[in-house]
Amino acid sequence: AATSTGAIAQRQAELVAKQALPLSEKIELSLQLIRDWYEAWDGMVSVSYSGGKDSTVLLWLVRGMYPDVPAVFCHTGLEYPEVVRHVLATHNHVILRPKMHFSRVIKEHGWPLASKKIARGVELIRHPTENNANVRRLYLEGINRYGRPVNGFRIAQRWRFLFDAPFECSDRCCGIMKKDPAARYERETGRKPFVGTMASDSKSRQRTYLL
Repeated sequence: AATSTGAIAQRQAELVAKQALPLSEKIELSLQLIRDWYEAWDGMVSVSYSGGKDSTVLLWLVRGMYPDVPAVFCHTGLEYPEVVRHVLATHNHVILRPKMHFSRVIKEHGWPLASKKIARGVELIRHPTENNANVRRLYLEGINRYGRPVNGFRIAQRWRFLFDAPFECSDRCCGIMKKDPAARYERETGRKPFVGTMASDSKSRQRTYLL
């Protein structure tokens, strides 16, 4: 299984090798993945499109092969106006909107401060239960349920003031305002999304790739 130490080490080596490839070979690998995904779903696909650099490159690659694939943009109301104008100028775009306004998300669930991981950890630490004791220890001490240290989870000292802040924190904003509308679009249309993320963007994305 890919979760074993040896398999993860092998995946890590493969990732490093791919990241070292020249641009032309990276493009060829990407085009093959695009072709495989398109054919797997008989063309019933879309591009998850934020208007940023990664999704713009992805859309360019996809439409170089399949020009009619829609670009699906979730308009949360928090985007820069320049990004919105860029999306609106893009051919064959679809605009999704969340069912809940950002102000209501904050009021009911809390602020997504610092990062999703930190906001999630702060929420768990502020609301202890019998069921989340192991996860709280991970965020407080960086120690997992087996007593072993795990890098990248312990909340840094500079964010610990949030434990006693006069407002709530949580990581639910992204799920409510972006993931839920995207999932609803997929259910309604049957289109499976291309998502452009890079393992080099963060440790969590690299961990997702390796697993």
